[in-house]
Amino acid sequence: MTYVVIPGHNVSDPWMVNCCHPNPVNLVNKCWEWCQVPDTIKQDRSESEILSVFSSCLRAEGKNASMSNGVQVRSASSPPNRPIPFAGLFLATVAACALGLVV
Repeated sequence: MTYVVIPGHNVSDPWMVNCCHPNPVNLVNKCWEWCQVPDTIKQDRSESEILSVFSSCLRAEGKNASMSNGVQVRSASSPPNRPIPFAGLFLATVAACALGLVV
């Protein structure tokens, strides 16, 4: 499974909802939004290519370029078995939230 993570705390952000569609947007540690990368974006692309395509989608869907833009793409060997499975993987989330780096 390939997923994308951005700083944020609103699973209804239209740019994330539209770029993740048909997959749901989830929340990790109350300050990172993530979703499984849709097949239409993933195709046979590398993680760096997915990052570029997904970032372009976010901008096209209206994400403000001046907002925190730490888009990350990751792959996992198995799908999640509960709504928030990646909380332990993002040590940086705690620091980002604590330091107020998430807008």
